[in-house]
Amino acid sequence: MKRHNTQQGFTLIELMIVVAIIGILSAILVTFYMDYTAKTETAESFVTLDGLKSTIAGAMSEDPAVANCGLTAVPAAGKYSSMAALPTVAGGVCTVTVTMNNVGVNANVQGKTVIMTYNAATGVFQTSQAITGGTIGGAATSKYLPVVWR
Repeated sequence: MKRHNTQQGFTLIELMIVVAIIGILSAILVTFYMDYTAKTETAESFVTLDGLKSTIAGAMSEDPAVANCGLTAVPAAGKYSSMAALPTVAGGVCTVTVTMNNVGVNANVQGKTVIMTYNAATGVFQTSQAITGGTIGGAATSKYLPVVWR
C-alpha cells in the first residue's frame, strides 16, 4: 500500500492575513464603540434638561424674571452628569447648565457642558452649539448631541 504524504492545514501567510484583517476590523469597531458610549453618556444630560422644560416654561410664562427659572432645588446628579447650581435668569432668558462628570465618563465628553436656554418672549428652548472651553456642540463634537438638539 502506497502512502501519500499530504499536508493539511493553513500556511503561515494565510494565518498572518487573517490576523491582519481581524486587527483592522477591531480598530474600526473600537472607534465606533467609543463614540457610541460618549453619545449614550451625554444623553443623560439631555434627559435631565428635558425633565426641567415644563417647570421652566410654566414658571417663566407667569413671570419672566422669576428667580432660578422657577426651580427650587438642583436636580439630583446622574451617573454621568450633574447640575452644579440652579439656573440663572437675565432679560427673560433662563440659562441651565449641565456638566459631564470627570470620572467614569468617556474621555471625549469628560468635564464638558451642555447649556440650554429658554427665551420667555419667544417660548423657545435652545442648546449651545459652540465649543467654548468644553461645551458639547459645534462641528467637532456635535455627533454626541441627540438628533433633536443638533
